[in-house]
Amino acid sequence: MNVLMILSEKGFPPDIRVEKEAETLMENGYNLFLTCLNRQKKPEKENVGGINVTRMPFPSKCNRALAFLALFLTRYTVLPYTILQICRHHKIDLFHVHDLTFALSSIILAKLLGVKVILDMHENFPEMVQATLQNEKSIIYRCGIRLTVFLYRVEEYISILLSDKIICVVAEQKELLVSKGAKDTKIVIVSNAVDFRRMITPETKKEEIYPHAFVISYVGGFTAHRGLETLIRAASLVAEDISELLVLLVGKGKIENQLKKLAADLAVENHVQFLGWVPFEEALNYIHASDICVIPYAKTIQTEASFPHKITQYMYFSKPVITSDVTSLKRILKETGGGITFSAGDHQDLARKIEYLYHDKNAMERLGKNGRKAVERTYNWKVEGEKLLTLYSSLVNPER
Repeated sequence: MNVLMILSEKGFPPDIRVEKEAETLMENGYNLFLTCLNRQKKPEKENVGGINVTRMPFPSKCNRALAFLALFLTRYTVLPYTILQICRHHKIDLFHVHDLTFALSSIILAKLLGVKVILDMHENFPEMVQATLQNEKSIIYRCGIRLTVFLYRVEEYISILLSDKIICVVAEQKELLVSKGAKDTKIVIVSNAVDFRRMITPETKKEEIYPHAFVISYVGGFTAHRGLETLIRAASLVAEDISELLVLLVGKGKIENQLKKLAADLAVENHVQFLGWVPFEEALNYIHASDICVIPYAKTIQTEASFPHKITQYMYFSKPVITSDVTSLKRILKETGGGITFSAGDHQDLARKIEYLYHDKNAMERLGKNGRKAVERTYNWKVEGEKLLTLYSSLVNPER
């Protein structure tokens, strides 16, 4: 069976979720083709780990208005042409569309070609775009974002109705999609859980990197809904009691400069390190060297139904996890016993939870062990990959 994966915003590689899905499918006899934007001037055609990749031309550097226009034109001109070319040279049996940007045009084309289509919803895309309004001061761009969100919501509604199957990442997201009109029976939860084969335990021990520090780490993007401002404010309180506190922020994003300014204003520059975006293996080093790992998300429609990959990475290394009390993360920690929650946006509550764990090493060890057990038993890609294969089998052999 020939499968065409269609990516939207990102180029490829890297994309850990897509790579895991593709590897699982190829190991079970599926032939993988993939098309994506060529944002980094990579070869137009390339075989990446057995995946036949075709990249569509896209400007690597342009202002936001031109990027939006280029993306719109790509959706309805370059993308259909590219898909048709791939289908002309290869008998494609199934479209697997990742996220919403290219979903509607791909699904319409799939229907015209008589091809089955899976819509893979990594996140609540309209709400993710909506969140960018928090940091946008230009009236013109604010109006543009609101229009974009409206159009994405319309396209999402049509796409979930027309797709043959839908993949989402967590139970709360499935409930949200059902409330928007999707049939419960065609939604399958495939979480972006940790893949043991990718998790190389670093040889370097914490004592060699941060011998005298109490390390708290966050790995991921720097955007408003991630709650990193709350973490920095909490650090300013905790540092009064824990002089050896060190907060590692591994990643980057639009609000990085705001966060650095906040750390300076609160006089915690010596306690907060901004490490930038690093390769996956290096990020694992920082997690491994941590005492506590955090996910301080703000409460939004998107985060309430999220399953960040990092939570299972944290648990894999037996790290006690502190998350905000957004619905999905609170449930996961309750089920696994792998961590504790604080009231989202409340930096004083987060500070209290950090100090509680700092002063109770037995609790830290217990939470870490619980998280590791949960990953070994349930929250891992071996389990989630089987769900993906079952979904594919239901499309290949509908009678099953």
